Amino acid sequence: MLGRFKKIQNFIRLNHIEPAEAEVIKGITLYSTTKEREVLEKADELLDKLIKEREAEGFTPISTKEVTTQKEAKSALDYQVGGNHYHQMAYQPLSFIMELGLNFCEGNIVKYVSRYKYKNGLQDLKKAQHYLKFLLEF
Repeated sequence: MLGRFKKIQNFIRLNHIEPAEAEVIKGITLYSTTKEREVLEKADELLDKLIKEREAEGFTPISTKEVTTQKEAKSALDYQVGGNHYHQMAYQPLSFIMELGLNFCEGNIVKYVSRYKYKNGLQDLKKAQHYLKFLLEF
């Protein structure tokens, strides 16, 4: 079984996650083990900067369509309801989140940061930031 650090590296590499997004994901996975507030604050700053950059460039997500139905699927990971944005990724966020044992908020941050290019764009980044701010307040 791969170690935690290797799983994080693979998730980022296999899904072609850009450096700014990767730093947010690394921060959340680090926070999940250390619970250091400074790590969350840094991730919040990075996410805020990423949102502003994407807004300035008029970012639009890649449109996706559902390609596999539940009847054709061999596993729950083989299909999804409401699109195929996770099938654009080699290493699905759900598997990554479960393998690292991330909590609900941490998992949602990873999910939204890794899928925003394929689904809801800036709205997903803002949802990730909302969960991050909740962790800061909690």
